[in-house]
Amino acid sequence: MSRALPPLAAAAAATGARYVATRGGRLVPRPSPGILPRCWAPSLASLIDIAGTDPFASASFAGRLPSSSSIASLSPGPPRCRSLSSASSSTPPALEGTCVVRSDGSIEVVTGTSDEWLTTMPRGAYINARTFHRNAVFQFAFHMEKLAKSITLMREQEEEEGEAETAPQGRRRPHHGSLTPPPTRADVESVVKPLMTSALSLYYDAFPDYCGEVKLCVHVAWGANPTDRALPPMPPAVLAAHDLAATCFVAPLAPPPPRPLVTILDGAGRDNAAAKDSSWAAARLKLKEDKPAEVHEMLLVDPTTGDVLEGASSNVFAVVGGEVYTAEEGVLHGSVRDTVLAACRDNGVTVHLRPAPGGARGVVEGWEGALISSTSRLAMPVDAVLVPRTAIANAPGSVGAVVLDSPSAAASTSRQGGRGSGESGSCRDGGGGGEDRDTGSAGRGERVRVQLSAGPDSLAGKIAMWVEAKVGAASVKLL
Repeated sequence: MSRALPPLAAAAAATGARYVATRGGRLVPRPSPGILPRCWAPSLASLIDIAGTDPFASASFAGRLPSSSSIASLSPGPPRCRSLSSASSSTPPALEGTCVVRSDGSIEVVTGTSDEWLTTMPRGAYINARTFHRNAVFQFAFHMEKLAKSITLMREQEEEEGEAETAPQGRRRPHHGSLTPPPTRADVESVVKPLMTSALSLYYDAFPDYCGEVKLCVHVAWGANPTDRALPPMPPAVLAAHDLAATCFVAPLAPPPPRPLVTILDGAGRDNAAAKDSSWAAARLKLKEDKPAEVHEMLLVDPTTGDVLEGASSNVFAVVGGEVYTAEEGVLHGSVRDTVLAACRDNGVTVHLRPAPGGARGVVEGWEGALISSTSRLAMPVDAVLVPRTAIANAPGSVGAVVLDSPSAAASTSRQGGRGSGESGSCRDGGGGGEDRDTGSAGRGERVRVQLSAGPDSLAGKIAMWVEAKVGAASVKLL
């Protein structure tokens, strides 16, 4: 619920002046465009543009500032800090910081992303969570259930691998003979909840001038996990919970990506998708390296059927005929996916738990809109999808080109119009018909840009707003 502006902020808004809001609530005139003395940064909770336009023209600040709408959501964080911006606000440069907190209470300041950190850890289960008002975790119960399920599935996979003579040393059956039973959700929660609580407290103490929301990436390994790397120290409480070793990566929650949000149809679905396996982080980093600069998310397909399954770091929802389609099998069920389904159900939107029909051709000829959902983005409408022309030319299901055509080698072929403007969504071969060819990258495959309806009045836009309204009720307070 929006809160009334403090009198000083309201007065400033009425004058149309532009100010910087300090952590203590004091508003001061902003410096000249593009100039922010670095010594100011530690004293700022966030930068707010009262007038509703970008406070700084400098490219160095582009994408780092909260939108003017964030001024309407002033809300208190835990006692040690008052948050002046919404969860979508970005972090002032000097306030960025990441750390790792272990079960023994130790804290280490690190650099890099959570995916990069996961590649340094033993193979294990993991979840990405986000805070709400800094002291609660969104979909906490879902995350505990997901960790327990992922650990069980991964251990079953290790058992199967252990039966093969080619299994890596340490994964053969003798290694698994003394394994304790798979952990329950209660076992996982007994280890992870205290860790997440401690991680939040330690993080806020380590970075007292950061007052935004945070992301928590929790990695859980187990005593029999084969690795050359020593597991973190485990206190007695952890040993009692089936030898689980939990570690938590904490960082500022990334702001939503800028619009337009562009996705690309490329890449095959993952193995054992139901398990949140940390080994997927390395593969995901490679996908990120290969994608074109304008693309925010890779959409993965089933190499056999051609179905659009999920994003490299998100779940995918297609809007076709005023109804929503999302894959149930062969995908990882993210926490925000669960909230999207609930939002659709509560608002009378029909949901089909299967991929949208037609594969790559279906994207061009049938999709009216789409959303991606993930921890940092919640649910966001997709503005455009890049589709390989060769995949469209084939019958639905023949998607070898979709999987094999590298996005980094693609020369983009852009089609403006589409669902958002009421034009036909069909594709025509050739260089005319409103298609613009971008040959900025040396490529072996052309792509068609399919514009989707993504405005606030579209079904995708409405679902995104319904999801955001559910975050508070779906969060569990830890601090």
